Amino acid sequence: MKAFDLAEVNGYPYAREVISAADGATLEVLIAYPEGTPKSILFFIHGGGWRSDSCERMLPHIRYAALCGAVGVSASYRLLSEKTDVRDGLKDCLAVLDFVRALCRERYGELPVVALGDSAGGYYAACLGCRKLVSKIRCGAERADFVVDWNGITDLTGKWSYGIVQKPSDESEKEQTEREFSPLYAAAEGDAPVLIMHGDRDKTVPLSDAYAYRDALDAAGVPAQLCVLEGAAHAFILFGYHHDDGYVASVLRAVFAYLAEKNYL
Repeated sequence: MKAFDLAEVNGYPYAREVISAADGATLEVLIAYPEGTPKSILFFIHGGGWRSDSCERMLPHIRYAALCGAVGVSASYRLLSEKTDVRDGLKDCLAVLDFVRALCRERYGELPVVALGDSAGGYYAACLGCRKLVSKIRCGAERADFVVDWNGITDLTGKWSYGIVQKPSDESEKEQTEREFSPLYAAAEGDAPVLIMHGDRDKTVPLSDAYAYRDALDAAGVPAQLCVLEGAAHAFILFGYHHDDGYVASVLRAVFAYLAEKNYL
């Protein structure tokens, strides 16, 4: 796998597109194209608790993806508000997926899609690999081919229930909606394989959540692997955050090596 050189990564070109999505939303899509023919599309989804951050956060990731032979993509999605919740964000992620798939089909032919997400973005990545959840958003929607979940949120029935903002008045209906849109409970045979990566010092999303998600995938017959990173805090995959850039680069390179073994790079 190609070494991660920060100067080379930061200097790699990318395109900026603006697309219209559901309900009149305008989304920004950042795309880094490889020099040769790509093996896949790597769609990186930022976190921020569904309340903050932007697609710019994943710029190093999409540039490195292009340097390693994939189409690297990052995009905005609607953040939580009084009128929008995670279902709207998932609509946006599906719209981006459709747009990029069509764009790449024109340039290269059909390409598999790997959805990679950090924290709240890990939620969307997990949803994109789940047939039930993409079908809830749009009947017949095509799921991603592989998922990389970096300390992602997979259960909306507890502390993350604020992700469902448009809550029904009936309490039992509210709880049902939160459960229905939780990857933990929606896993089913035929979903995309998942690589789960979680730090054992994560104080935001507990490590126990990663084990529960892995067990749910196993029970559903979905191929899943959990990699626990010793000493890693939450959002260990972000540059300029909790961990130094050298550590982040080493983890990202390891993920790419894993994807290369799966023939996505």
